Amino acid sequence: DRDVTGVQTCALPISLFDWLRRMFDKRIALVAVFLYAVHPRIVEPTVEPLRESTFWLFLVLCLDLFWQAACEFRWWQFAAAGLSLALALHTRMEGWFLLAPLGVWLLAAWRSNPAARSRLALGTVATVAITPLFVLVVNLTLLSHQTQWELGRLSPFALVANWVQALHEKPVVTPAPPSTTMSQSAKAPAVPAPAPLVPHVEGAKANRETTASATLRLYLYEMVRTLGYAFLALTVIGLIRGRREFLDPRKAVLGLLTAVVLLAIWVRLSQIATINGRYFLILVFLDAPFAAIGALEVMRLLEVMAWRRGLSWLRPGRASVAFAVCLLAGGWAEALLTHHSHRYREAQLGRWIARQSGRFNSVVADFNSVRPAYVAGHGMPDVVTFDEFYKPRFDRSPPDLAIFYPDGFRKELLPHLIIRAARLGLTPLDLTEFGKGKSDFVVFVRTRS
Repeated sequence: DRDVTGVQTCALPISLFDWLRRMFDKRIALVAVFLYAVHPRIVEPTVEPLRESTFWLFLVLCLDLFWQAACEFRWWQFAAAGLSLALALHTRMEGWFLLAPLGVWLLAAWRSNPAARSRLALGTVATVAITPLFVLVVNLTLLSHQTQWELGRLSPFALVANWVQALHEKPVVTPAPPSTTMSQSAKAPAVPAPAPLVPHVEGAKANRETTASATLRLYLYEMVRTLGYAFLALTVIGLIRGRREFLDPRKAVLGLLTAVVLLAIWVRLSQIATINGRYFLILVFLDAPFAAIGALEVMRLLEVMAWRRGLSWLRPGRASVAFAVCLLAGGWAEALLTHHSHRYREAQLGRWIARQSGRFNSVVADFNSVRPAYVAGHGMPDVVTFDEFYKPRFDRSPPDLAIFYPDGFRKELLPHLIIRAARLGLTPLDLTEFGKGKSDFVVFVRTRS
């Protein structure tokens, strides 16, 4: 794991610098890499088993290779871009956003380079075709033991469809009955699926404005908390100062992509009423050139102010260095002073489970229970949803440890979860002895003989 993290840590800034050097210039690329390096929220997820760091590498690598392919038309660039795109799509759903710059940059190259249109057409087909080919190879090799093919995460498209449908529908007079889903296992009971309730029409009218304002406050709070005041301010300054860059559609697509990402986060928050600030961190890379332009503008203004006021101790260059040192100190201070008590608590729970029950050969957890499961099992668990826990593969090969977050699904589903765990030979672990107050999780372990 450490070797992989080291490769990611080195490869990402190199790709970021190369992309922005080609698309803008060396000064903007250098400042953008510096802003990336001192951003405390970027460094924070790298110490945990999260997909963000891997996805950021594929994201920046895709942007770099897309730009190279649209400018140089070499076959290996199209092939590498297609592979990076396939990996990004299967790491996080935000990878679908990469289709926007791919289309705009290749279309611009098509219009400005008539002689290279045949290579562009073949290269584009090859780039796009690698993703379905990747899915085919993975299903025929790594997933050949499964009874059905895995096509990737398509649930985000369902969220968008539900959001669009909700915009055109009027509130119903009575609550909608909960849907039911039958599990794929013969042993699984029919349980109501975790779906949001539809409010009564009068309640919807009374609470619509309050709910919308609360959602907006949460949205803005998470955005500012995650991106930081400094990065947001530099980005706004850069967008104003570098507004002429938007005359080039190849660069304007970054602004459009920023708006799409912000809208997508809003849709997710509106549909499931929860948000994770990490979703905003993709903007650190998409808006990196504009934040760098903003930083360069601030440095220039500081130099002019020092010259006009005759501040000898701020000779040319020193003001810029002082500004960079302030950014570095601010990033370090936030990183060192920020405490995540819930993360430490979850890690302590994982270590306590390991001490109580020994070593586990197989561990299962839902999306909200990955951290304690990772610590308890000394490795990445099999991450599943509530319904996926009923798949026949767990009947054939039951896990030794299962951890779930009850607040992630309806309360009436908990008895079904306990029954399912019992049929797999798992018993609930008494967490009252954990000694850290009420636990947020339910833990099932296999009884040792």
